[in-house]
Amino acid sequence: MQGTVAEAIERATLEVFALMVGVDIVPEIPPPASRKSSESSVVSSFRLSGAVCGTAEVHYTLPLATRVTCKMLQVDPPVAVNEVLDAAGEVANMIVGNVKNSLESRGGVIRIGTPTVSLAGDEGTVTHSMRVSFRCCDEVFTVSVAFQEDPRRWEN
Repeated sequence: MQGTVAEAIERATLEVFALMVGVDIVPEIPPPASRKSSESSVVSSFRLSGAVCGTAEVHYTLPLATRVTCKMLQVDPPVAVNEVLDAAGEVANMIVGNVKNSLESRGGVIRIGTPTVSLAGDEGTVTHSMRVSFRCCDEVFTVSVAFQEDPRRWEN
């Protein structure tokens, strides 16, 4: 299933960025030892429930999230932080929604909670079952999904 999840993340992210942001992105293999950044990260996080239980997250640096916001809104910087957080949440919502739709066709109904979007000091060390990184505007961002299938769905 991991290959299926990675494919769904990649397809959804490429489509959303092309349609909503108007920017082509490419999948990126992150270096083995990711360097820690002193920059703030914008993290959009979603709870997943139903056929699977877990989380989905999208991580950007604040400068990249600002560039994405400017592209989406077709404005020049500076942009208020609340607008950056709103735009990051909307892009993440579309990505995770598309991933959810792909996974539902194989495993049952999945519900997505309301996104929590915040500034964090770093991406943290949360281990996800699947992480896919992308290059955009000379920076890398990550979409990750961690879940466990609901064992009760096989009862019947």
